[in-house]
Amino acid sequence: MYVFDICDTLYFSNTTFDFIPFVLEREKAFLRKVLFKIYTIRFSPIFLSFYFLNKITSIDHCRKYSLLLLSGISKDDLYSYGREFHSQYLKNKEVKETHLKLKEAIKTGEIVILLSSSIDPIVDAISQDFNVQYQSSSLVYENDICTGKLAYDLTNKKHIEVTKFQAGEELITVVTDNFSDQELMKLAETRYAVIYKKSAKQFWDPLKPYYIDLS
Repeated sequence: MYVFDICDTLYFSNTTFDFIPFVLEREKAFLRKVLFKIYTIRFSPIFLSFYFLNKITSIDHCRKYSLLLLSGISKDDLYSYGREFHSQYLKNKEVKETHLKLKEAIKTGEIVILLSSSIDPIVDAISQDFNVQYQSSSLVYENDICTGKLAYDLTNKKHIEVTKFQAGEELITVVTDNFSDQELMKLAETRYAVIYKKSAKQFWDPLKPYYIDLS
């Protein structure tokens, strides 16, 4: 069984933060686009406030308030935008090295699972394109309208979720760039660490992974 992270592993993208302005542009939500920029521009007073709040509360306030900008949009529209986002934006940001591994695993009949803290409209679109299973963070929908809140956050829980896909003691291969996936990597027989800086090897070396070096 192969398990793939998505953001900066399969695509050169933080998919949630790239998806939100993509949606707001199509919704012609000018004020929300301005708010998104204020929330995410580094060293803006609000961004810095979020940063320090994150340290105190361990809650990603930048992500929390950015997701609220999707409130009021229907689930159907978000999933439609997710498919557009995948075909029009993410397709141009594929990491070829990890996509080759993904396609090889599928071709040889391996079970492939996408585990991502990204939100469901995005990950669902990617999983449909490759016809694989997934678990992601998921938004709250009330009467099929997005509230901008998370029903479930997969962050730091991938090592728990992966057991739901395993058949007994099935061995897994994990491909990720994400330091927070350390516990997931520990469960793997074969590990591939995607790195963007040589210094990342200091973090991963104890687990003896194969490296996909994009530095």
